[in-house]
Amino acid sequence: MDLGRVVDLLNSAVPWEHLGFVVDGRFLFSQRTLETAMLPAVFREMQKPALIKTTAGVTGPARQQKIA
Repeated sequence: MDLGRVVDLLNSAVPWEHLGFVVDGRFLFSQRTLETAMLPAVFREMQKPALIKTTAGVTGPARQQKIA
C-alpha cells in the first residue's frame, strides 16, 4: 500500500467538515467515529484484490469462488 497516497486521499478526498468532525475550526475524533466513517469510492484503489479459490481439480472462471 502506498502510504503517501493514503495520506493524500485522507487530506483531500474526505470531506471532514461535512462529516461533522470539525468544531470551532478544530478537528475532533473518537475511535468509534473514525471506525465507522464512510470513505469516498476513490479509496477502493487501496484495497487488496479478493482471494480466489478454485474448486479442486477444475479450473476456469465458472468454478471460482470468492473467499469471504
